[in-house]
Amino acid sequence: GRCSMAEGASAVQEGSMAKSFWYRREVKTFALLSALVLVVGCIALTTRGVDMRTKEDKLSLLQSSRIDQMLIDLSEVTTESNDDVKSMKKQIKLLRKKAEDERSKAAQWDKTVQNQETALKKKLEKAKDDELLSSQDEDLAQDDVVKASKMRKRAQKLKDESDAARRKFVAQEHPIEMATKLAGHDHKEYRRAELAVASEVAKLSEHPSDSALRNKVDHLVSISKKAKARMEDDSKLLKKLESKTADAELGGQRGYAHLRAKSVEIAKQAESVAENAVALAKRGEKLKAVADKITKKVVKDLQAPDALHHRAQKERKAYKAHMLLIRRLQAKIDKYSSDMDKKKSQSTHKTSDQKYDEERTELEKIADGGSDAKKKKARSHSPDDEQLIAAKDSYDQLEELELKKEKAKLREEREKSSSEHSHSFSSETESALAKKDHLLNKRQSTFLSGLFANKSPWDTQRTI
Repeated sequence: GRCSMAEGASAVQEGSMAKSFWYRREVKTFALLSALVLVVGCIALTTRGVDMRTKEDKLSLLQSSRIDQMLIDLSEVTTESNDDVKSMKKQIKLLRKKAEDERSKAAQWDKTVQNQETALKKKLEKAKDDELLSSQDEDLAQDDVVKASKMRKRAQKLKDESDAARRKFVAQEHPIEMATKLAGHDHKEYRRAELAVASEVAKLSEHPSDSALRNKVDHLVSISKKAKARMEDDSKLLKKLESKTADAELGGQRGYAHLRAKSVEIAKQAESVAENAVALAKRGEKLKAVADKITKKVVKDLQAPDALHHRAQKERKAYKAHMLLIRRLQAKIDKYSSDMDKKKSQSTHKTSDQKYDEERTELEKIADGGSDAKKKKARSHSPDDEQLIAAKDSYDQLEELELKKEKAKLREEREKSSSEHSHSFSSETESALAKKDHLLNKRQSTFLSGLFANKSPWDTQRTI
């Protein structure tokens, strides 16, 4: 009857293996179809992303070409008018607004990218921790499998020793022997099931994503539990039969009952260790699956900050191009202002020279007192007056020479100051030069008025 039960169990096992084979085949086919659909979807998304990126690149290229064309047109302009300058100022105002918008957008997108990357970094760190825990659980499961195997060997050794001791003392007890054989058979079945579970768990730790292998492990665990239940029933039967000879000893050694109890205890510990290994393997597999899911999601979510970073780079590029155009336009405006200031300073110099000549002519007329007074004075010249007139003529020549030198010096200073300040002629320089002209004219007028006073400046004789 026991053999028929074993044959029936083997037949059921073969049937379940056949079913599991076809089930694994169907699962593999479904997995291949799912992978094919996923690949096609990824290709479609990638193509769509490439098309969108191509459109953005085309827009950026069009904007860059427009800016380049504006720079070329600006370089071709050699002479500017007042209308051109006004147009350039309006254009600079618009370009500054655009550049500021581009700069603010780039900064805002950079901040958004940084925040998104920080959040994704936290998710990746969690996935990394889960993968580390999964690896640790797998290592612990493998260690427990090895430990359980050693404990089973030790339990089997103690059981063999217990059986040998029992045979020496109770060789006549045939029922106990039959019960022992039955228990041994059940124990072997249980051990075989446990070894199969341990072996498949080790394989599952190497291939955690294999669903067929996981189903096989679950099936073997159920078989092991059934074998364990039978073994417990056999153990109860043996306890009843061995109650009379449980405490026997031979040659100072412990009895077979103690050895059997020790063997059973170690076998239970091995079973607990094996169950712990299975639990650790399942937990490691679950953690690894969660980590893989998080990693895939993070990789997918990274597309958004990458796109924003790409747009921020484009905005910074456009900002630099607009600022270059603004500098070129401002240089044109500054050149036009410098040219206008030079023309204005030249006209101012001419006006001041003309004014100076007119004042000198008027002063000479006042000093001479008219042509009639000149003739009268010429008729009634005394020797002192002749000396004064000769001194006046010589001084006029000296004064004219000094005035020419001063004018040349003033002209050099004005040209130097206008070349140093190309944007606008300084108001302080204008006031200083005007003050210098005024002092020069005042000095000449003061000396000429003193020259024709009642007392000569060269007269050193004391008067009463």
